[in-house]
Formats: sequence, C-alpha cells, structure tokens
Amino acid sequence: MSPTPPDQGHLDPAPFGLDARFAHGVPGGDGAGQSLVCLDWGWNLQHEALAAHAPRLISGVNHSRFHHGTASLGVIVARAAGPCVGVAPGVASVRCVSPWREGGGYSTARAIADAVAAMAFGDVLLVNGQTHHLGRRNMPVEVLPPVFAAIAAATAAGVLVVEAAGNGGADLDAVTDEAGRRFLDRAGAGLRDSGALLVAAATAEHPHRRMGATSYGSRVDCFGWGGRVFTLSTDVAGEASGYGEFGGTSSAAPMIAGAALALQGMAQAASGRRLSPAQLRAALSDPATGTAPADPARDRVGVMPDLRALARRVSGRAGW
Repeated sequence: MSPTPPDQGHLDPAPFGLDARFAHGVPGGDGAGQSLVCLDWGWNLQHEALAAHAPRLISGVNHSRFHHGTASLGVIVARAAGPCVGVAPGVASVRCVSPWREGGGYSTARAIADAVAAMAFGDVLLVNGQTHHLGRRNMPVEVLPPVFAAIAAATAAGVLVVEAAGNGGADLDAVTDEAGRRFLDRAGAGLRDSGALLVAAATAEHPHRRMGATSYGSRVDCFGWGGRVFTLSTDVAGEASGYGEFGGTSSAAPMIAGAALALQGMAQAASGRRLSPAQLRAALSDPATGTAPADPARDRVGVMPDLRALARRVSGRAGW
C-alpha cells in the first residue's frame, strides 16, 4: 500500500510517514526555537524556500554537490515558498559546515568540531555523508577514528548528532576494526558507541522494507524513506532554485533530523527544558512511539518515529 498524495507523503500520518503535519499544530512541533547545523559538501543557500532562515556557513568551503546539501536542508526546514515544506520548518537557526577546508584539505572531524564549538545543548547536527573502511565502501563516517572522537565529543557537549548509516549495504554487526573487533555490534564486547543517532533507509511504501543499498544492524536506531522524498534541488553551480526527489540514506537522515528538532521543540515548549542527546535518541528509536519495518528481525533498521505518538508522550511527561 502506498502513501496518499501530495508528493510529500513522508509528512503523512504513521505508519506511512512521520506525521509531521500533525506535529506542526503542536506547540514547538515545527521545530520552533531549535537550532540545526547541516554537515555536507555544498548548498544553494539562496534557495527561495530557505531564504526565511538566512542559512550561513560556520566554516569550510561551499564546495560541490550543491544539490545534495540543498535537498538535505529542504527535507528539514523548507518553508512553503514553493511546492514543499520541511519536517521542522519553524527552526530558529540554520547553519552549515563543510569538510572541505579553507586553504585546501578535507576533514569531517574538523568540521564537526567547528560546528560543535558554535552549538548549544540540545541542538541537532546532521552529518549527511559516508566514507570507506577496510575495503568497504559507503560506510557511516564514524568508522574513521578521528570522526568517531569528534562525534563522541559532540554528544558529550549535549549536541545530538544524526548520522547517515551509508549506502554500502553492509551488515554493521559484522564490520570489524583493524584489531578485528566488531565495534558497531551493540551485543558485542567491542562496541564503540559515539552517541550518534544512526539512520538507515527503507522504502516509502508501507509496510516499509529495508532498501538493498542501506547499511543495517543493531547499531542503527531509526529509518526514514530512502526514496520518493520530494524536496529542494538546485543546478550544478548551486545557483538555481529547483525541486525534485531525493533518496538513499541521504534523504532518510534529514527526515530523522527533522523529527529530532520537532521532538525537541515539543519537549521544550512543554517543560521549558531541552532533552539530552541520549534522551532524544532513546525516544526517537523507541518501538512504542515508532513504526516498525516489515520484518524487524531481518530488516534491522530500527523504527521510523511517529511524531503524533511522541507528542502524546511529551504531553503526558512534561519533565521527560
């Protein structure tokens, strides 16, 4: 069964989508008062649907793949100047950071550190990239020790890092480090937990099924749509305002970042306090307030948050 129109079905009620449209009617549920930083390669920061946010670059070079960063921001914060709206369009602050460094070089770890230095407790950092590891392609970036350390430091500082699981199709429980330890297996003695919320991709159609390209495993917390996500786009120069579909863990991770901002907004509106990264990750990955995939034991991609259910939880437990 497929989600109902319009094109932005990922905003529809569960079990099809996040039920973001419902959250927009709840105090704070549009992300009001919250802060987002998006780590990507490039963006069209003048896109008409982002203009109200006046997004700016913290550090790094607005380098390339402008469509990717623009689409990521659109999924989260687009305002309805055109045919789409973000999961959390009411966010108060939108900033970006690039791993491409001024003066040359490339460092995801440095970009994360720069972002966190400019962020506050309860803010959300989307890390929408992937990397290679011991012959495996398109893995989550925290497989690199310096990036893991930067994410762990962000978590310790109170920043929720939402991280794409990558499109390498890997069973993360079986991935080992240089010493042979299964460092992404939550049941293993060698687990290294950065505190990031790791996001995989599933089909838009319900029941949602793990997409073949996505990484998966016990370390994955949530899934989002890995296709048919209608969002912002731009041209190869990053100058024209456009719209189109987005997919893979690249669309799934921004969906969940938007849900995190919506939940944080609702929690702060209800209690006057923000949730910690651990509280946000636990709530967003809780099967009691999320949609399971078609075959949880096989898919192993966590759950898709249901913002209506999370709103009920917030209203019932203002102090969390």
